[in-house]
Amino acid sequence: MYPVLLTTHSIVRWLVIAAGVVAAVHAWRASSWRTPARASAAGLFFTVFFDVQLLLGLVLYFLFSPITTVAIHHAGAAMSNDVIRFWLVEHPFGMIMALVLAHVGRAKSRRAAEHQRERRHAAIYFTLAVLIVLVATPWPFMAYGRPLLW
Repeated sequence: MYPVLLTTHSIVRWLVIAAGVVAAVHAWRASSWRTPARASAAGLFFTVFFDVQLLLGLVLYFLFSPITTVAIHHAGAAMSNDVIRFWLVEHPFGMIMALVLAHVGRAKSRRAAEHQRERRHAAIYFTLAVLIVLVATPWPFMAYGRPLLW
């Protein structure tokens, strides 16, 4: 079950990144061209894909991951290891922060029809969420990296 969940989690990451980039681009365009409908729909897809990704990540984190299962019980020792600390704390914390920003951006984009300022705020939140996702993703060239498609 672990390999299937990990592969699914790895594939859904691309949906999250792609939807996040599209949501950010549409939100920036809406903030200057007054077209909020596309930004709102793009933000919806971004948050839905991100919610699915969070669910997969939580199942992996608490039930199936051999790294976090052991690290949770030995947190003190795990924090001194860069790779294990990434999986135990940095990756989940960064992704949850990005998810919160994506949802705030989505809420701002829904209200954007009435206020130009809300459109710009949605664009900022989506952009920050995508940047955090990119930073907290375990890219293959990092010490704790994973393949681009697992």
